[in-house]
Amino acid sequence: MTLIIWLFIFIVSLIVLIFSADRFTKAAEKLGVALGIPAFIVGITIVSIGTSLPELMTSLLAVFRSTPVLDATPIVVGDVVGSNIANILLITGIVVILVRKLEVKRSLIELDIPLLLLSTALLILVAYDGVINWMEGIILLLGLGVYLRYSLSDHAREKVAMGEEEKIRRPIWGIFRNKEQKARVEGKLILNLIIFSILIYIGARYTIDSLINISDLVGIGTSVLAASAIAVGTSLPELFVSGAAALRGNHDIAIGNIFGSNIFNALFIIGVPALIKPLTVPTDVLQIGIPFLIGATVVYVFSAISRKIYIYEGAIYLLIYVVFIAKLFKIF
Repeated sequence: MTLIIWLFIFIVSLIVLIFSADRFTKAAEKLGVALGIPAFIVGITIVSIGTSLPELMTSLLAVFRSTPVLDATPIVVGDVVGSNIANILLITGIVVILVRKLEVKRSLIELDIPLLLLSTALLILVAYDGVINWMEGIILLLGLGVYLRYSLSDHAREKVAMGEEEKIRRPIWGIFRNKEQKARVEGKLILNLIIFSILIYIGARYTIDSLINISDLVGIGTSVLAASAIAVGTSLPELFVSGAAALRGNHDIAIGNIFGSNIFNALFIIGVPALIKPLTVPTDVLQIGIPFLIGATVVYVFSAISRKIYIYEGAIYLLIYVVFIAKLFKIF
């Protein structure tokens, strides 16, 4: 097939992947609340994992479709590093320019900044030798457990997803009330979960297939395309959530969403595929991606510590991201 056709397939599959992940997450949220799970726990677990579903599925498909002849695992690390850079520089930059100033709560600084630094440091340490194996995957997942533990115990209620209104916890015995109506609701939710999980798989599969073919046709490494095209595409949910939160004045949710997404990407999206197969860390990621990730994280942390992120800082974020893309594609 020609390059134009594969580009079309890539764009369509990425749209299907992102849309299906969003609908799957919403259905899972409703099912969780219907089963009596507290809303703040739904927010910190289901919503956080749901916004990372595009990255997770593309990573798993890349691992499963790898062969001794064609190693697709560099897509995993490229996507995560690229997504985390895009979340900080591109997404935060756009959001700050939209609202002109973001204000950071003290609780976010005390908890999320140390956890963001820890998760980023762990990712860099396990990736430094060029391969991430199953033991390092376990270490990353243990780090995720620490993150969830502290988030749930300290300020999980502040991390409920945008659009989620405060709900009263339903007792377990309440599921027996209006049994017929409840069964219809849960049946529809379960059907939605099945349908959108299938669409997530289809979207992820053709995203990976098209990426590999585009890479062959244009002579650009899959890791470069993953760190740019896929990373930007899979970061769109964060843009929508953070942008909507900031426009409504919920700055802590807008910023916390970026923190949470980057922590999940570094620990969960790398940790799970590494249990299945060793992940190759490509040279482009080691020489360009990791340094930019360190720089972006440090800049973001200093901005958060100052308690305010101004519009000029957002413009600087976007400028640095342009430089990152230029270096990635060796424009200069």
